[in-house]
Amino acid sequence: MPGGSAELILAQPTGVTEIHVGTISGTSIEFTTLTVGNSPTAKEVRSVRRALRVEGDVLSYELDMAAVGQDLQFHLEATLHRVT
Repeated sequence: MPGGSAELILAQPTGVTEIHVGTISGTSIEFTTLTVGNSPTAKEVRSVRRALRVEGDVLSYELDMAAVGQDLQFHLEATLHRVT
């Protein structure tokens, strides 16, 4: 599968909006922040990195975040397994 680019736009119920640009490589996509918007009541988020990978029947997801005065760092991860 050839590489390419992608865009991701998110509006979260926490009051944070994100616009990302991403790179597709094989079965992986990595998104980096282009712009983050925070509503007046949202916690301050400055940047986000999202990575998604598919290996066989497994989808993994990683999220790094720079928020509330902290530099970009690991925030969460998830793994989903296909059930047949």
